[in-house]
Amino acid sequence: MSILVCAVRGTSNEEYISGDIRGHFYDLVRYIDFGGFPPRTSYLFLGNYISENEFSIETLTLILMLKVKFPENIFLLRGNRECDRYAEYSGFKNECLKRYKKIVWKSFLNCFNCMPVAAIVCTIIFCCHGGLGPKLDHIRDIRALIRPTAVPEKGIYCDLLSADPLSKLKKSYFRNLRQFSVYFTEPLVDRFLMKHMYQMIVRSNQVVHNNFMHFKHIGVSTEPIFSYWSPTCADQETDDETEN
Repeated sequence: MSILVCAVRGTSNEEYISGDIRGHFYDLVRYIDFGGFPPRTSYLFLGNYISENEFSIETLTLILMLKVKFPENIFLLRGNRECDRYAEYSGFKNECLKRYKKIVWKSFLNCFNCMPVAAIVCTIIFCCHGGLGPKLDHIRDIRALIRPTAVPEKGIYCDLLSADPLSKLKKSYFRNLRQFSVYFTEPLVDRFLMKHMYQMIVRSNQVVHNNFMHFKHIGVSTEPIFSYWSPTCADQETDDETEN
């Protein structure tokens, strides 16, 4: 299917949204132990499962095993690190080849290329790893993206993985410091939310103070912050932090 939007409708009592894990295996284990094991609890991960951390393989393997075991309670989005270019830069590719065979690395890469890039929680919360870009006009544009695919250097797919919010910009978009994708502004967020009747955007991709930051109607989370939403995803909000 070409639809990349995951409509999260967990059958559990609680639903958690997780920022970047980045190979922190023991933080991931502590997080699941704190939040509860599926199917009692559902989890949406916003991507960036791998890093230079030595436990990236174990972290990614555990998350994928949970997805296989509990497909209705574990939801995985792609981050901008889940690609051939970053995996080679971080050493993840070499680690796979060193410890296992080439087929293991190829299997991980094929998995990355098939991951969705956005999710809608309880019909009112839009989630992605990055953010909004100039070519994204409607949610249909995301549904029209084709999988499997590598991460392109520009366009809707790239922006959903790598765009960052920035206030006080004169333009709606501006090329970001990474030299790919863009910064996007508050008025753009307002228009996107109003058009689709969403209440907020939850994304990661940035390191922020206290591991959580509000930008207009955007919640920005960085590892290991995990945002809790009540089953209605409308009336209750609690932010929980764990130490790195």
